[in-house]
Amino acid sequence: AWHLLAPEFFPLWDGEIAKQYECYWSNSAGAAENYICFCRVMKNFCEYLEGKKFKKETSKPLLKIIDEYNYATITKKWV
Repeated sequence: AWHLLAPEFFPLWDGEIAKQYECYWSNSAGAAENYICFCRVMKNFCEYLEGKKFKKETSKPLLKIIDEYNYATITKKWV
């Protein structure tokens, strides 16, 4: 729900994406803590790409580009 309210700040995740980044939750009691873990991982990912002078060919925020990459490669396996 946080992602829907502020998609440029809160990254989208689902079960498959969470597993890939080792932030999976097995019950609702652990979900919040693991989402915070996932947010930290995405923050570090953004900082890493910014440090590498990642060239964006779009006006989309970097987090949104990562969200789309995760969805296409991990959730849908399109790539």
